Amino acid sequence: MEEDSDIARPASHMRDDEDLPHIVVAIAGTDDDQLWGKVAAALGERYSVSLAPRADANEIQRLVRSKNRPAIIVAHGISAIRHVCRIAATGDAVRALALIEGAPPSECRPPSQPTLILRGRQSEELTHSSAVAAFERLRAGRIVELENCGGEPQRDQPEALVTAISWFAETLGQLERPAEAE
Repeated sequence: MEEDSDIARPASHMRDDEDLPHIVVAIAGTDDDQLWGKVAAALGERYSVSLAPRADANEIQRLVRSKNRPAIIVAHGISAIRHVCRIAATGDAVRALALIEGAPPSECRPPSQPTLILRGRQSEELTHSSAVAAFERLRAGRIVELENCGGEPQRDQPEALVTAISWFAETLGQLERPAEAE
């Protein structure tokens, strides 16, 4: 990786501006805290970012509420994805979800918020057919498959991961629509 790459910028360059979209990066069960820190720092060049390494549901919810505006939650790891799907089900200040190498668990109702399902094309963790099946359960969503990437996009394709999350955040308006009458 090049020294001057956007992904290599330190977390101290992250911005915290009230006008920027708020992104909470929730990771669980991974030894890649440093790599996720770099991903969060790169996202922090354009967004207000909070990183929740090894976070439990209470910590994720605290970070989601911390900016007093709806957050986009990026989740990686089975427990983090389970936590954010449960938080999203409450509608508690969650604007959208980006699920990295995972899908909403079957025990949770599908999120009503726009949801990105992102997987590495060569991943064995989340297959293409599983990603499509999860996508079909969503009210509004997108699938992104990163080329030359296995089950750890933060390691295999960090710049592409940041680009995909940024693209999703920038195109949310196309996915958001008024809640349907119950």
